[in-house]
Amino acid sequence: MVYDPASLATSTLQQVRWLLGGTKADDLIVDSEITFALSLNSSNIYLAAAECADTIGSQFASTSQRVSVGPFQSSDWQLTTAWDKMAKHLRRLGMRYSSIDADQMIPGMTITDIEDMDSQEEYPQFAFKKGLHDNPDVNVDTSETEA
Repeated sequence: MVYDPASLATSTLQQVRWLLGGTKADDLIVDSEITFALSLNSSNIYLAAAECADTIGSQFASTSQRVSVGPFQSSDWQLTTAWDKMAKHLRRLGMRYSSIDADQMIPGMTITDIEDMDSQEEYPQFAFKKGLHDNPDVNVDTSETEA
């Protein structure tokens, strides 16, 4: 299937294609690969697009061709780098727009469970501090300076 901007509002597959550059990605990745990326990433279009960008980048990395058009040259390695940068950017957006609830931060524990642990005395309350002379790797002789 090719990029169809008419179904962009309703199709997550088309949204992923849009994030990958629309018609520019039509020959680089097929619908079944996008659907698989969506299933791996809980239908998060940004993370799925990042997965697809990684896949496309790895396709260019597996070849070593240099393309020359007049005075301009491009190699597949430059394309790999560009797709890798896009994947990193999409992954950051995916984490920003992720739908992970705060209750899922620690498996099996909710925020109220953690707050209850903080308020109970049976759990140790940690206090970390380091003073000026508490570094075990440095031996400072303070007897000379006190005179």
